[in-house]
Amino acid sequence: EEAAQACALMLRHMSQRSRVMNDLQMVQVLVFPAAVKVYDETEFAIKRLISLRKHISRDEPAAYEEATSLLKRLTGYVTVSPQFTAEFVEKHQRIMLNRELDEPVVDMLQLNLERDTSRRDALTDQGERDADPPVIPARRDLFQVCYDFLKMLCKGNPQAQKRLFPLIEIFSEHVGIEKLNVADTICEIVRDNARLISQVPEALMRHFMTAIHTWGRKARWLRFFEVFLEIGGIPFRRNQDLILRLVMEDWDALLDLSCDYSQPNQDLPQSDPRQGATLLQLIQNGE
Repeated sequence: EEAAQACALMLRHMSQRSRVMNDLQMVQVLVFPAAVKVYDETEFAIKRLISLRKHISRDEPAAYEEATSLLKRLTGYVTVSPQFTAEFVEKHQRIMLNRELDEPVVDMLQLNLERDTSRRDALTDQGERDADPPVIPARRDLFQVCYDFLKMLCKGNPQAQKRLFPLIEIFSEHVGIEKLNVADTICEIVRDNARLISQVPEALMRHFMTAIHTWGRKARWLRFFEVFLEIGGIPFRRNQDLILRLVMEDWDALLDLSCDYSQPNQDLPQSDPRQGATLLQLIQNGE
């Protein structure tokens, strides 16, 4: 009986030690004055973004302006630049993640961003296809700033990637809105993360295949798939097979290997700069 009690005590202490070690990994000591500044600005931004959300839902211009300014400033802290080295960026990412700054930003993206499909609905020629303009351009612009921030927050940061990964299918609903780049943020969420890349659902891949059908052939739709095909330069077979299968299901509509657009091409939007160009011209332009 005493031996059993001793073993139970040892196991309990071992379990507590493991939990303590995990907690310590999340502890961050703010040694530098710059880190304290980022911490204070992060705390302020969280409070303001939460407060501004209701004003943005009422489309108040001042609220859009303040939220945009806050997010652009915070994005600067998590972007490698002459002012901030990669080491400092990593510290800033950690501060923001520990304070859960991503939550009010993601919450902002839950606001309704209605798209105007009238242009697409009225099409008589597939070649006129293009992205849907937003009903409220100011909200679209704010959403782009939100996505830019999230992209830099999770760049090279597995903790942020893991936290944002469950949201990628929600983010993908904003694909196809004019001048809103969601794809780059989704790519950064999984980049070089073997565990997450292996969990990417087929539904997300199909969503981007559908984007090609809906809004026309654009290089960025295909570039989106590149991040899922390899991890650290090593091919990832599961996703290779999946993407190849999806492409082969509708090869003619998804790919054009001739690259000759000297005649009007119904699979390109009318505004696409490749319209009217020959293969040689595209090569000369580096496209």
